[in-house]
Parts: sequence; structure tokens; C-alpha cells
Amino acid sequence: MIVMNQKEMQEVNGELRSRLAKLEELACLVSHDLREPLRTVMNFTGLIEHKYGDQLDSEAKEYFQFVRKTLLRMNSLISGILDYSKGFEQQLFWADSYTHL
Repeated sequence: MIVMNQKEMQEVNGELRSRLAKLEELACLVSHDLREPLRTVMNFTGLIEHKYGDQLDSEAKEYFQFVRKTLLRMNSLISGILDYSKGFEQQLFWADSYTHL
């Protein structure tokens, strides 16, 4: 069993906070970098649909719908990564508040 005094616990928590801040920063950067190509593909597919929509057969429209759904799913996954990284900081906050009891 590992036993830490209050000072050691605060030092460990400080280190964890620092690492979690870096993780959250990385998640934000990755999120931005991954979302940019998604926005580009979404915008261009929208432009193609708008410009040539009346010329597309039902199969082509179905393909565009599939692409749109897939892009939205990818965006949702990226948001999940961000939410997950932010959840660690909340867990650390609660754990830290219990050490002061």
C-alpha cells in the first residue's frame, strides 16, 4: 500500500494538472487540425450538390448523403476526444477536493 503525506499528494496533483493541461492543449490542436479537412470536404460537397443537384440521379444523391453522414460522424468522434480529455481535469478536481478533508 502506498501512503503519501499531504505535501507529496499536492506535488503529484500539481504534476498531473500540468500534464492534463498539455493533454487538453494537444487535444484542441488535433481537433482543429482534423476538423479543417472535414469542413473543406463538407463545403465542397455542398457546393457540388448546390450547383449540380438537379443533374444528379438518385444514386449520386445517396452517395452525397452518405458522405455527409460520415463527415458528421467523424466530427462527433473528434468532439468525443475533446470531451474525454476535459473529463480527466474534472476527475482530478474531485480527487483533489477529497485530499483536503
